[in-house]
Amino acid sequence: MSLQQIQQFFDRHAARWDYSLDEGKIDYLRTIFKELIVQLKTPVLDLGCGTGVLLKVLPGVTENPHDIIVELDISAEMLSQIRYKQNEGARPVCLTQGDGHKLPFAGERFGSVIAFQTFPHFINPLRVIKEVYRVLRPGGYFCILHLADHKRLNNLHRNAGGAVKDHYMPPAFELANRLKKSGFVPLQTKEKEDIYLVLVRK
Repeated sequence: MSLQQIQQFFDRHAARWDYSLDEGKIDYLRTIFKELIVQLKTPVLDLGCGTGVLLKVLPGVTENPHDIIVELDISAEMLSQIRYKQNEGARPVCLTQGDGHKLPFAGERFGSVIAFQTFPHFINPLRVIKEVYRVLRPGGYFCILHLADHKRLNNLHRNAGGAVKDHYMPPAFELANRLKKSGFVPLQTKEKEDIYLVLVRK
């Protein structure tokens, strides 16, 4: 599938994207970040942010609660959903439409990059990994996170059909090894029925 077809797929589904995301899952996300992931360095790039789910979690798990969070997604409709949900708090949020294969940022711009429930949708994962490495500061963190194991994710995409039917997620240990070959230092790899986590450091 082309990048344009993927963009159109997510544009079409944006309005209903959060239908299965209840407070129980948000609490589970908070637990994952606090117990399994290091305190994130700022500023943070939420790569493939979708409807901004992590905005309910990230302010409580970063080293500087007042530093900016950049929400980047290829889908303008996904970003529009964030505008409806944004808090009135002081945490600055920058909404950016862009492509993970060619990030519109200078090198060493971010302290952490999070890819939550988005990594299988990149057409060229290796290119995205290189881009993340480029925009991360030395010592910065890259976290890939899903709330299901790779088998469930791959089945979900097959059943969804359309532009995402062939989108594939490898086992967590394979992705961790791929990131290591790209220059990252593995910190945490965990995969079971309800979590897929790979955390590395530049």
